Amino acid sequence: MEHSGQFTWQVFWELFLIFAIFANSLSFIIYHSNVRNNSGTPNITKRLSENSNRRTYVIAGSPNQATQSVKEFLSRVPGDVILLDYSNTGYSIERFVQWMSDDIARLPPNVKPVILAISMGVLPAISVMTGTTGVELYAVNPCFGHSYLQEKMKTLCVTGAIGLTVLQIILGWISYLPIVEGIYKILGDPSPKNYSITTYAEQLCILWKTDFSPMEFESKTIRMILSYDDDVVNNSRTTAVLLEAPTTWIYVPHGTVSDSAYAPFYIEALEHHGFFD
Repeated sequence: MEHSGQFTWQVFWELFLIFAIFANSLSFIIYHSNVRNNSGTPNITKRLSENSNRRTYVIAGSPNQATQSVKEFLSRVPGDVILLDYSNTGYSIERFVQWMSDDIARLPPNVKPVILAISMGVLPAISVMTGTTGVELYAVNPCFGHSYLQEKMKTLCVTGAIGLTVLQIILGWISYLPIVEGIYKILGDPSPKNYSITTYAEQLCILWKTDFSPMEFESKTIRMILSYDDDVVNNSRTTAVLLEAPTTWIYVPHGTVSDSAYAPFYIEALEHHGFFD
């Protein structure tokens, strides 16, 4: 009888655990599906100054945040600065576009809008999609879609999109927590990443499904900083399309804007393009 009682409790806790996991995943799927159209709004950090004649919008490459990416040279950026960080409850291109478009539309005529878009996540395309004329766009290793990735990264992108989506469902509500940093630390990348599984999964899915054509806008409106050592983005494809875009090449690995060891190279390239003027 004692053995039978112990077995019964073991079965009970096993069934309870299975039910808890199932309920966590199902409730998360239902909730996230219902709020997806309203999620993904950027988290905004503003540095405003009086009588400014310029406003700079900064968007970072996945899986980094704007706040962290420009820490090495933020103090040098003149005028107002708007940092658009990703929400941990999801990602929406449309909401980033809408927020920037609305804010730019409210600017006085004497305030010049400037956008610094960094790397992956079709960010330069997002910036151009604002449809606002007179916007200065600076792009660091821009990626306009999956066809602009290096071949090995195309495989990693689709594998990561599928794997993280499955993990998102399994984790349920836990996938809203910023746990990506811990994963990257295990992989040997100690840089801070306030990022959730949900946001990362949705960005990779959008990146894989999207392929914007830079031909949709005049190349002279974009100033590019490209890396010779980029093992993520195929920069030769980017330059083949944007033949007339002013471009500065630097010897740095991909995704190192916030690294103090490489930041001087980016700063020098931005200076060359007049970003700090």
